Amino acid sequence: MWDLVGVLFLSVCILAFVYLLRPYLHVLLHGKPRYITEVEKNRPTFRARIKAYFGLAHKPPGEGFAGFKGVSLNCNTKQRASDLVRSLRADKINRVPFRHVHFRGNDTLGKYSTTKTTAKLLCLDFALLDANLVLESGENAIYHMNLMFVWARACPRGTVLFVKDADAFLAQTCSPDDEPSDARETFLYNIDGISKNVLVILDSCG
Repeated sequence: MWDLVGVLFLSVCILAFVYLLRPYLHVLLHGKPRYITEVEKNRPTFRARIKAYFGLAHKPPGEGFAGFKGVSLNCNTKQRASDLVRSLRADKINRVPFRHVHFRGNDTLGKYSTTKTTAKLLCLDFALLDANLVLESGENAIYHMNLMFVWARACPRGTVLFVKDADAFLAQTCSPDDEPSDARETFLYNIDGISKNVLVILDSCG
């Protein structure tokens, strides 16, 4: 009698464990989520990891304008980008949640290149979220949005999530029952309680 109860209890525990791990298993089996169109891994070199481990890296890479040498930005914008990286690096060192960033302006200002360079200087992976794919999505939009954040948080180095055309996504007027609208609410919910290893950068043309 007790053996049967024990087997049933163990089976229920295993099923519950598998159910909770279902999103992680989906990411492991299928790779990047549906809404992510580009991924760039920024693994630090072995030499950099050894220096960081022994505390020998006194001056972080990309200090000042040097980190944005290959990015087409004017001096004022480069200075602001360098200050941003310095602030975000301090957040990462102190293990506090990242503050979300909003890049506003036309596409010729180098927002995409600045974001990729920022991710590289912070030794975080880069991921591009195309907001238009969310607007065009049909069923299971909420599931795929949650899956995307599970995937982003699972990266051991951390992730810079660049939201392309964020204004079109966040300002889209939908009925409350539409899947894109629900996905938008899910997105806002996730970035409100974001983990310490995900930095969200919103891109808008306004």
